[in-house]
Amino acid sequence: MILFLKDAQMNFLISQNSSIDIAIPWAHGIDSKYKIQIFTARKMKGKIAIIHPCAITLLVICITRGSANVDPRWIQTGATIGNCSSGYADQPYCTVVTLDQTCAASNVSWVCTVTHNQEPEGHPGEKVYTTRSCDRGRTWTPLVPLEPQVGPTIEYAYSTILQGYGGTLYQIYVENDKNITTMPGYGHITRTDMLGSFFMRWSTDDGHSWSEQRVRIPIRVTKIDQMNEWNGTVQMQWNVDKGFVSETGEAYIAFSKIGTYVVNPPTSSWILHSPNFGTAKDPNDIKFVTLPEGDDGVHNWQWNGDYGISEEPHVMHVGNESLYMVFRTDTGFLGARMSSDRGSSWHLLSPNHSPNAQYLNPIRPMKNPRGPTQMVFLPKQYLQKMGWPTKDGENGAYLILWYFNGHKGSFANRNPYWLSAGFASSDGSQILWSDPEIALYTIASGRGPGYPDFILDDDGIYVTETQKIFARVHKVENTLIHDLLNVRIAQYVPPNGTHGSRGENISLPAFPFLNRSVNGGFSIVFGVNETGIVFDSREGSKSAGVVVAVSSSNEEVVASLELYNSSGILASNLTTAGCASHLPTGINIKDYFFSFVVDGGANVITAFLSGVLCDGGEINAQGWTAAAIGDYNGISTLEVPFQIEYLSVYDYPLKTSAQNAYWKHLLAKRV
Repeated sequence: MILFLKDAQMNFLISQNSSIDIAIPWAHGIDSKYKIQIFTARKMKGKIAIIHPCAITLLVICITRGSANVDPRWIQTGATIGNCSSGYADQPYCTVVTLDQTCAASNVSWVCTVTHNQEPEGHPGEKVYTTRSCDRGRTWTPLVPLEPQVGPTIEYAYSTILQGYGGTLYQIYVENDKNITTMPGYGHITRTDMLGSFFMRWSTDDGHSWSEQRVRIPIRVTKIDQMNEWNGTVQMQWNVDKGFVSETGEAYIAFSKIGTYVVNPPTSSWILHSPNFGTAKDPNDIKFVTLPEGDDGVHNWQWNGDYGISEEPHVMHVGNESLYMVFRTDTGFLGARMSSDRGSSWHLLSPNHSPNAQYLNPIRPMKNPRGPTQMVFLPKQYLQKMGWPTKDGENGAYLILWYFNGHKGSFANRNPYWLSAGFASSDGSQILWSDPEIALYTIASGRGPGYPDFILDDDGIYVTETQKIFARVHKVENTLIHDLLNVRIAQYVPPNGTHGSRGENISLPAFPFLNRSVNGGFSIVFGVNETGIVFDSREGSKSAGVVVAVSSSNEEVVASLELYNSSGILASNLTTAGCASHLPTGINIKDYFFSFVVDGGANVITAFLSGVLCDGGEINAQGWTAAAIGDYNGISTLEVPFQIEYLSVYDYPLKTSAQNAYWKHLLAKRV
């Protein structure tokens, strides 16, 4: 066992002058073991050495039993972008440049923009920086500020980067160009990074340098601007959308407007639309308009004084003149709208006039706190090149990163980050999303990953993210993307399980020791014909093990999982009425499909019921619960109880897509 400590300044503490085994996961998530001798260290009490994270950015030390693998979903396994590892970093957005002659090995570079400051978020000194990588994020050029500013420090932040005509790169960002530092009726204000105007600069040399000239992008003054503290003479607005350029050269970038300083209700969502972004040869000829038309914007609240939050929108092209938008709210749901006239107007989602994003099957609203999301479109040609599933009549698919919980109001509850695949509905009226998989997580108690971007590279998809200090990039496992995209048709029994039915004696697999950041966990899948305890691996009532039970009350069937050690229950989860609401009334208990997954690395227990990953329904903010570090092995042989119709036990955490495939496999057998 290797001792891993970390102090409040995010330094790594290690026994001094000792040779230690460490795992260094590179950008691809491949773990390599090295013997490293600590030569230079500052002496501390108890012979402790201190290594600053800037010295060894990717240092990860594992507490293991045997040969456990570091989980590539743990955000600390990512490569640090542009050495952003202190102060404040936000929105690391990137574009892939091909035929970059300065990248000798590949001729491909990633050019990224990031908001950065050595002080915390919102403090004076915020700037937009750029950095480049020729080796898929392993190494980066030094950060270079976008604005060649002289004189007083003026905040500029929250940029995105897009490619226009001839490969010209454009950055669009907001700047406090009037240097507003006071508010009427209040006096001096400290946070000014969302006050001001949008500007655009460009690069014609693949991001090596940026134009001295800049263009101010006009934003139409609307009702929400006029109600702010400056009565609309100063606009409060910011952008977190990556945006996109269509095949016809139109650009769409979603952004937020604020009605009350600094990000208090009301907030609303808008679109920056350029009809000629990709066709204009001269950047000065690029035109922009503010959408939707009118004074209202897009929001889930009413103009009756009971204002709310509808901000940080993202926009995607669905087909023809149709656009799809999502935005965060303070209601515990992910807001969404559709436009059938290229953003001029927006309407609720069919078929149930929902104001919120919806799942694929069954259709139901998606929960999200007041936290950032991001979408990306995967063209059919890219899917085919990667060997990922496609469907006749569809021009591609989508991915979204979100938080899969419905906590309301606050900026917390941003861990883990979950990933869903999206598909345009058959009538093109919206995008419907799969039940999610865990994509990224942190084991720290602070803010989780956020403000991501997707990089579509030749070897797969990378995700950037920041928890507001480090900016990092991660390779998403290709199998995870494949399985999400295949969720509509996949039917199979997940491999390497132990299976049994009533009355049989089965040898239980050894469950791995649950430990944060380390791959490991277990899964229990079952169906029943009666209620009762259906799985109990304890040797006695005061020993370690796992207990699964099914109960029924008022026609509601509930399954529960409990993790025990010698002191009692350490963690648990259960299916809820909300999770079962999609099932037909009066359904026979034999037709229920139950699955519990204990994901040790992410420290999450999920419950899956007949095609639905439980989200807490109308009662609870979320359907997943925290696991607990420990060893939950009990008896080695289990007599399967008579209530069991089928039982499968796995010594690894099943993906949501695998549980869904198992459920569909059993459905097909019943037909």
